[in-house]
Amino acid sequence: MKIRRRRSKTSYVKRMGRGLGVVLTLAFFSIAIVCLLGRWVFNPAPPMDPVRQEREAFFQELAPMSKEIARQTGLKASVGLAQAALESDFGSSGLAQKYNNLFGIKAGPNEPQVLLETKEYENGEWIEIKAPFRVYKSKEDCLWAHVRLLQNGTTWNANQYQAVFLAQTVEEQVQALGSSGYATDPDYTAKLKEMIEQYQLKRFDQLNEK
Repeated sequence: MKIRRRRSKTSYVKRMGRGLGVVLTLAFFSIAIVCLLGRWVFNPAPPMDPVRQEREAFFQELAPMSKEIARQTGLKASVGLAQAALESDFGSSGLAQKYNNLFGIKAGPNEPQVLLETKEYENGEWIEIKAPFRVYKSKEDCLWAHVRLLQNGTTWNANQYQAVFLAQTVEEQVQALGSSGYATDPDYTAKLKEMIEQYQLKRFDQLNEK
């Protein structure tokens, strides 16, 4: 005769407890995933600082022209962009906005020009002077005038900036600009290096190839 054994109520409760634990664990992870996704969708990364956005727009506007100049002449796009940003305060200077002069290029005789006050570093101190600055029809005209100035040198030394084009790296070009006396500012080289690093301008050099 078969004897039926009654199942233990305790073992039944244990099995129910384990099942409930699995369900609760899965529910917990599901809720956590939903919360994370919701946080990602409804709380995206904070927007770029407005000032940083304006400066990035400045670089993006000039980048295509600067890269074309780099392809044709060898002047690194990052170097030209850093100079333009430094000389024109990211395109916000009056000389840049009104006259498309991004580099503070001085005017020669019979060239379109405007007389403006500027600061020059002479004999260990900054002084204010009035000087004639070139007026350009467009920013592109100014960018090309800048590289031609470097290629052709000054009226007293046609080879003054040739070291810039002999340099192989961004750092060497920046150093060549400083040592060739391009600017009177004694910190010009350091400022260019900082500009290139802070705004990651070398990224534009990586896109020089068509």
